[in-house]
Amino acid sequence: LAPADGTAAYTDGAGAWAALAGGAVCLAGSAVWIKNAPYSPARPLADRVSVVRIAAAAAIVGMLAVAGLSSWSVDGRASAEAMLAEITRLQESQEDQQGTAAQAVTIGTEAVIRQEDVHTDGFAAGGTRFGYLALGLGVAGFLATLPAAGVFGGGERRRWRWSLTAAALGAGVVLVAGGWIASLVRVYDPNYSSGPGAFICLMAGFFLFLSARGVIKEFRRAKVYADDPNPQEGNAPLEVMERPKPA
Repeated sequence: LAPADGTAAYTDGAGAWAALAGGAVCLAGSAVWIKNAPYSPARPLADRVSVVRIAAAAAIVGMLAVAGLSSWSVDGRASAEAMLAEITRLQESQEDQQGTAAQAVTIGTEAVIRQEDVHTDGFAAGGTRFGYLALGLGVAGFLATLPAAGVFGGGERRRWRWSLTAAALGAGVVLVAGGWIASLVRVYDPNYSSGPGAFICLMAGFFLFLSARGVIKEFRRAKVYADDPNPQEGNAPLEVMERPKPA
C-alpha cells in the first residue's frame, strides 16, 4: 500500500495482510473446487468458436482503458478552501464599508467558483491508480475468454472452467470500482467524489461477468443424493448416492 502524498508517517496494518492472505486461501480453494466439481452440461454446447464473446471481451478491455483515462476522483476541496479564504480577506479589507464589502464578497466568490475542480484519472501517480489494476484484470479476463469461447478446444468442462475464471475476473473488476465508490460514499465529503471512470469500470466488470453466464448456466451438478426432493432437469448424466448419516 502506497502512502498518500504529504503523509508524514505511514505503516501498513496487520489487517491488510490478513485480508490478502485470506484472499489467497479463497483463490486456492476456488481453483481446487473448479477442477474437481462434479458438474456436466445439461445439453451439449455448440461445437464452434464464439466470435461474439471474444469481440465482447475485447470491447470490455477497451472500456477499461477508457475508464483508466477518465477521472476516478473529482476534488473540489481546494476551491472551497480558496473561497473561504477569499471571503475572509474581502470582509476584512472592506469591513468599514458594508455595501462595498458585500459586493466584493459576491464578486470574489463567483471568481473562485469558476475555478475548475481537480480531476485525477485512474493511471495518475497522485490518484488511486486503480486503472492499472482494473485493466490488468480485464486483460486477464480477455485471455480467459479465449479458451472459454472454444478457441483451443479441450471439451465442454474446459470451457466451463475458463468461463468461471472469466466471470470471477469480471466480479473482481466490479469490486475494484465498487469498493472505491463505496469508500467515498462512506466518508461523504461533498467536495470530493468519485468520477465517471469508476462507473465505467464498474459497468465493464459487470459486462465481463455476464459474458460468461451463457456457458455457466448450462452446467448442472452431476452427483446428487437419493433423497433430493428437487432433482435437476436436463440430459446431464447423474450419479445418485446415499446421503451420509450423522455419527
